[in-house]
Amino acid sequence: MKESNKQCMCPTRNKIIKSAEMLFSKYGYASVSMDDIAKEVEITKAALYYHFDGKEKLFLEMMVDEFAKFEKLLSDNLEGEGGSSDRLKQFIINYINFSLEERNFAKIIIQKFSPREKDILKLIVGGRDRMIEKVEPFIKNILRERGFDGKCDSYFMSFMLMGVLHNVIANELIFQTHKWSAEHIAEQILILMPVER
Repeated sequence: MKESNKQCMCPTRNKIIKSAEMLFSKYGYASVSMDDIAKEVEITKAALYYHFDGKEKLFLEMMVDEFAKFEKLLSDNLEGEGGSSDRLKQFIINYINFSLEERNFAKIIIQKFSPREKDILKLIVGGRDRMIEKVEPFIKNILRERGFDGKCDSYFMSFMLMGVLHNVIANELIFQTHKWSAEHIAEQILILMPVER
């Protein structure tokens, strides 16, 4: 990407990113071409390449921006005020609500990517790992408060929590069978967590 374009968040660039996100979520990364994106945005392919050097660069920039918004929301929650159970509940609610509001982003994350797409896989796995790293100290503190310190593996508990959230979100995005509220999901998860209620 041209350095001078990095700072430009002009309407065309924003439209490219939003259109690409919609196409990637609907058809999958591998099935979408730069031609498809240019047609969706109604610009020439040359104009598209003026903003982005290629499909992978566009995808990575789009995902970095989305992960940054996601992580900011969740970090603010974990660093907020209130008791452990209240903060964990709000974290879960915000995680679910963000994922359902940003459906295209959430659908992209649960797609399968080719092992050849190493930078994309690294970005997505890195995003997941950062979430676990943010949650683990919080879970560790909850375990300590409740007398479970040493009895439960805080990393495993964090990994399990994120896995449950990903599955709930995938179910709601793909099948839409239950239509559970974020509040209901958070309350059900808290029942299983060693948190004082």
